[in-house]
Amino acid sequence: MLNFSNFKKNEIEASDSATGEAGLARRLRQSLARGGALELRYQPIFDAEAQRVSMVEALLRWRHPQTAKYVPPKVFVELAEKFNFSVELDRWVFKHALDTSERWWREFPDAAPRISINVTAASIEDRAFQREVIERAQRLPSAIRPMLEITERVLARPAMLQPAVRQLRQAGLSLSVDDFGSGYSSLAHFAQTDVDALKVDRDLLNLAGVSRKARTIFRSLLRVGKDLGVRVVIEGVEDASQLGWLRSIGGRFFQGFYFSPPLSESEYRARFLLRNPTFDLSDADWRSVYMTQYDTGALRATHF
Repeated sequence: MLNFSNFKKNEIEASDSATGEAGLARRLRQSLARGGALELRYQPIFDAEAQRVSMVEALLRWRHPQTAKYVPPKVFVELAEKFNFSVELDRWVFKHALDTSERWWREFPDAAPRISINVTAASIEDRAFQREVIERAQRLPSAIRPMLEITERVLARPAMLQPAVRQLRQAGLSLSVDDFGSGYSSLAHFAQTDVDALKVDRDLLNLAGVSRKARTIFRSLLRVGKDLGVRVVIEGVEDASQLGWLRSIGGRFFQGFYFSPPLSESEYRARFLLRNPTFDLSDADWRSVYMTQYDTGALRATHF
């Protein structure tokens, strides 16, 4: 769940009082052109069975040039979509994430992870963007070519999605459905689309703590994923009790603050590539080795 405490709507209006959303969108466009206020963070996805990082999600952050506060991704992504420059924003993310991927691959050929990158519906439909993605991704070994994350909203438009999916998969890219269970799609839409992974929305995990029905849904999703050969990634894992229950019902792939906050490229390199990239989750001490430098409570205020 995104944390809006650092940048509420009234702060948006105060910082761009004359023009409101249009002013904020203009500042975002300026940041996109100049690059300085945009940053990528990398959050690992853990494979509990292999006891290592399976993949890394690239997460875009934007620091408002006037307030110096981070704007929640939900706010600025929706602005980019509303003012018709979401493809340019996705292009920036893809370029810089693949730059990182290439650097890691050259330095750590045996440990460099696949990077997953969020893309909007407009980018999936944009043929020029598709060509750029395929051309750039094919410079990497097939094992670490990027995974593209789409939302359930895109999944609900199979006629638009299918041709793009075929082209991307033929080029060796993989596809994931992000925030599955947040309400847009159905299993029928999922069944019509050839995807490699689904990421279960963290709200469903939180609900599983108090709802027997939510726990039943979790078990069913894990069974469906196993039967279809689709990787099920569970987002928002924040404590040992959640992890223990998820593993007991067959969960394998996890992402969340319990394992690591989103990190800068240099932080990720130092923490996960320069060290032994395997983890024994049954060892209570493993987490302290990797998390001692972090105040996770403070991090939640700035990392969404």
